[in-house]
Amino acid sequence: MIRTTAMIAVVAGLAACGDEPGDDESLAGGGGGTPALTFDQLVDVDSNLRAEIGSASVTPEDDIPDSGSSIYRGALTLTLQDGSGDGVIGEAQLNANFGTNVVTGGADNFFNLDGSATAGSVTISNGVILPSVGQVNGDINGTVTFDGTPLALDTTLSGTILGNDADYITGIVSGTAADSSTATTVGVQGGLVTER
Repeated sequence: MIRTTAMIAVVAGLAACGDEPGDDESLAGGGGGTPALTFDQLVDVDSNLRAEIGSASVTPEDDIPDSGSSIYRGALTLTLQDGSGDGVIGEAQLNANFGTNVVTGGADNFFNLDGSATAGSVTISNGVILPSVGQVNGDINGTVTFDGTPLALDTTLSGTILGNDADYITGIVSGTAADSSTATTVGVQGGLVTER
């Protein structure tokens, strides 16, 4: 069962501003030399960030940096739209380059929603920052195992930059998940919540 207990220390630990020496910009799951989060910690991060983002407004264009880069960390949740209720939560990391308006990154360290660890990783491609409207868009692809079944994800991210100083990147993930062993495809939806 997903808990909503606050873990401010965990969220604060994820709120690294800018690029720090030793940060692993390749993916989540312990980037920067920190250990990967547990299921309970990930759930708490997701819950806390959703609460913070709920009161944040879209960052005005003038407040979005036009140079430098920042690492955003948080959680990615994905749920199959086949009536099974199967879903996963993983540790997400975005690398936003405000000079080139390019976003890269992905998610790994996935868990089924019952708390059991599961295999998988996804990456963001074609990620772009649109400062004039405070948006981030891109493709999220990879393979994640849902309740014992590996599924190939073909999804898109429709995101928003929020907060007074581009503090958060959050978004909706939607697309399909394909099971090559049965040649079936199901819809998948989810959400991304990250902060720098």
